[in-house]
Amino acid sequence: MSSEQRTGPARRKATIGGSLAAASLFLIVVVCVFYNEYVIEDVVGTIGRLARHDELALRLLGWCWGAGPWIGLTLLITFGQHLRQRAGGYIGVGLLIWAATGFLHLSRRRGDSLREHYRSVWADGMPLGYGWTQGVAVLFVFLLLVAVVAKLRPKFGRDETVKAKVIVFSRGAMVTWVILLAVSLAVALFAPRP
Repeated sequence: MSSEQRTGPARRKATIGGSLAAASLFLIVVVCVFYNEYVIEDVVGTIGRLARHDELALRLLGWCWGAGPWIGLTLLITFGQHLRQRAGGYIGVGLLIWAATGFLHLSRRRGDSLREHYRSVWADGMPLGYGWTQGVAVLFVFLLLVAVVAKLRPKFGRDETVKAKVIVFSRGAMVTWVILLAVSLAVALFAPRP
């Protein structure tokens, strides 16, 4: 039922629910961006307890936290219109929450070491942050690879149409992207931490 068809209490309830969701989203963004030094121990400590302080599980959760939007983007590109109709506005909200919570790992005061950044949850924060870094880094590696390939790719034959060129390039890019995600996951899980 669209918002134009709702009347009375149903419309009021939908408006209140939307306002509460927007206020909650705003609160998450503000807390993660501006007050992260106060909440990082609670957030990372809770994640560590849920993972039973297992380094492999923390690395996997960190990678999922970092690479989650890229996997979502891959699904969105692959399944296109069907997924966009169901996901609607949730995609933007999810990306905003992901970006805001990323500040928990990124924003350190100048001169702080990682041990000082994570404080009492350092043992859980390091593998979580390492997995998160691997998940985020895969996008930059992929974008660099696409830029190099786009710049250096050989010319296609003259008989191919532009659409065929785009299809070949996009298929190759998607296969490369999935391989990079798999390599990134393997590095996040099994490579020694620096």
